[in-house]
Amino acid sequence: MADGSVGYRLDRLGWLQFEQLASRVLEAEAGLPELPWTGRAYRGRAATVDETVVLAGSGLRVKAPFVVAVVWIHDRLSPDRRQAELVSGIARSTADLGLGSKDRVMVVTNLERRAAEDALTGSLYPLQHFAVLGADELSESIGRHPALRLAMPSLLGLTDLAPLIPPRLRERSALDIERAQQLARVFVPTRAHERASAVLARHRFVVLTGPPEMGKTAIAQMVGLAQLTAGWEAHDCVSPEQVWRAFDRDRPQVFVADDAFGSTEYRPDAAEYWARELGRILAVLDERHWLIWTSRPAPLKSGLRRVQRERGSERFPAPGEVLVDASELDLAEKTLILFRHVKAQEVTAAARGLVRDAGFTIVEHEHFTPERIRRFVTDRLDELAAATLKAAALGHRRTVILGAVEQELATPTEQMANSFQALEEHHRALLIALLDTPAGLTDERELAITLRRHHPGGLSRPPHELIDRLTDHFLRISSLGIDWVHPSWRDLVIEQLRSDRGARQRFLRACGPYGAALVLSSDGGVAGERVLPLLIEDADWDAFNDRVGELLRELDDADLSRLLLASGEALDADLDASQAAELQSLVSYLLAAAVRSWDQQHKALPGFLLEAWYVSNSRLPESLESPLIGPTWAELHPASAAVAGERHELRHSNEWLELSQTLTRYDPQALEALGFPELHSVWLRRLAESATQHTYAGDRELSALARQILTRLHDLLPESAIWGSVRNPARESLAEDRWWVPEDIDAPPTRERVNPTPPIFTRDEIDEVLSDL
Repeated sequence: MADGSVGYRLDRLGWLQFEQLASRVLEAEAGLPELPWTGRAYRGRAATVDETVVLAGSGLRVKAPFVVAVVWIHDRLSPDRRQAELVSGIARSTADLGLGSKDRVMVVTNLERRAAEDALTGSLYPLQHFAVLGADELSESIGRHPALRLAMPSLLGLTDLAPLIPPRLRERSALDIERAQQLARVFVPTRAHERASAVLARHRFVVLTGPPEMGKTAIAQMVGLAQLTAGWEAHDCVSPEQVWRAFDRDRPQVFVADDAFGSTEYRPDAAEYWARELGRILAVLDERHWLIWTSRPAPLKSGLRRVQRERGSERFPAPGEVLVDASELDLAEKTLILFRHVKAQEVTAAARGLVRDAGFTIVEHEHFTPERIRRFVTDRLDELAAATLKAAALGHRRTVILGAVEQELATPTEQMANSFQALEEHHRALLIALLDTPAGLTDERELAITLRRHHPGGLSRPPHELIDRLTDHFLRISSLGIDWVHPSWRDLVIEQLRSDRGARQRFLRACGPYGAALVLSSDGGVAGERVLPLLIEDADWDAFNDRVGELLRELDDADLSRLLLASGEALDADLDASQAAELQSLVSYLLAAAVRSWDQQHKALPGFLLEAWYVSNSRLPESLESPLIGPTWAELHPASAAVAGERHELRHSNEWLELSQTLTRYDPQALEALGFPELHSVWLRRLAESATQHTYAGDRELSALARQILTRLHDLLPESAIWGSVRNPARESLAEDRWWVPEDIDAPPTRERVNPTPPIFTRDEIDEVLSDL
């Protein structure tokens, strides 16, 4: 290596990041930005180049045409075996291109150049014209090109930074350099990092948005560290005042403004402080002064609107030009994040084997975040590996591994709990109110109504402002509604509510049907261990019983059926004797009160509501007296409407049959008392005939309804005489039921094999990346 150069431990990169490094070095040294690559570096990767190039570092001229071959060699192999693997990789990659030993080849490898040259000249079929970029040459290129270090700051975790950052520059910089280098050892330059670097090059200002734990702060820190190695100062700033104290027009500087500084708290007001100063700061940014801001989109837009009002004649970027969303990671990025954390941690051989075995499950997990992978690898991996070795002897190692991975990745982090605790009361109240809304996307207006029900004493800010301040960190907002930014946030808020007696009982006194379903849930939590999560003491049961009584008077039929079903399902949970007694008392009260209300009104009930009542009643140790069925039966009976076969009449009759099925399952005595089926045989035959005719109707919806009616009839009366004269097409496979119509085509089908587009990153490639551990 040349004097003064810094060496990089490239063997620790793994083949996938080595591929990326090779491409960037070729661009920096030879001006080759995009090449038609074939293959992957772990077995031989190659591309043909049709132009003569001169390598910037060495001045070597490579005449066209030639082949670039990138070969990654595992560092755990012996020196002789590594050389043999290099020769094999070159042979494979050139053979794939139809080339031979007489063609010119530029070899890029993580071996030392001299070892690579010896292997290539001493092989059975030696290359006659080749040049090698080995580990030292690649390290020298990294040292020559600051842009390369900015593109791949992960390289800075593989070297000694002392020669790259002079002492005086360290003293002037407020960035925590030791912490940043620790981060560089596990950092992966993602697409969000690449976009952020491009935005900075163009606008000198970038705003990183997205949920917590996805690497916004890491991206900002890595840009700062890379610029430090290029002679820039780097400053962490928690307020605009710190920018102004450090700002120096004569020195290149990058400022990192992190709203959630340190990832241990959440301060929604911080963004507004920056937004107010945004105009002044933007005015001093240039090619030697950059600002990286981790924030939410709304403060940025507010700040830029203020800038336009105050400095309308000046040119400032639009929000869309400087926003970079860091919320998405692709499969390759996730795999590299897992790989780098395990590689940096120096875990046991058993732990490495566990990661190789469960790697696909880990990177595909819906709760995957870089922070959770750090926690999993640092705190649990070695212990888990030891436990699975014991489980292997019992034959259920894989079950233990997958269960432990699920537990670790789905469990909220300590930083998340700190963020929630740091919120103001009304922000916490909004998140708690979101627990009382339907699963999935929630309308903002409905959430505001729910919030006011849970917090009737007034709010410090309008609901839409509270929502805005929680967006990206806790909430995700789209045109379709509001949802948790990450599934485990909901689990965390439930646990926080469970542990706060006052907040818990306020929730129990104000909850709606969806909150009540949460109260009665029996399979929540990471592993389904959470049962009746908010009913902990007698006062909780008292508060919830009172609320259930109020809900009986307030809920519509659909919401009441949800409450009935939730209460019945809870009876099947594994409860202790005290809980079981309390719950049985609650469900008995709910069912009996519903019956009293219905019977007093003497009104017909929807079939789904009656079925919900019967389902819950069937789970009680002693069944209660059923509601009056007569009004509903009379309302739905076909005699109440002429069976003319029209859609409305058929739907009406279908509901009557559905009620009959419910009574067959849960209350056959009531059905018998109504004279079913003997007293209704005429109507049943007419209904069967009408439905049979409409089964063949051109109207698909009407045909489907007719088939459902026939299916219900056959379920109720499988041996009835009505089938003697009525064909039952519901039991047949009819050509008329096709949703498509066959048509002739202009040409016969081809017999050529279809080659589907391969996925960008395959499961085999995940396994290959992790094989480098």
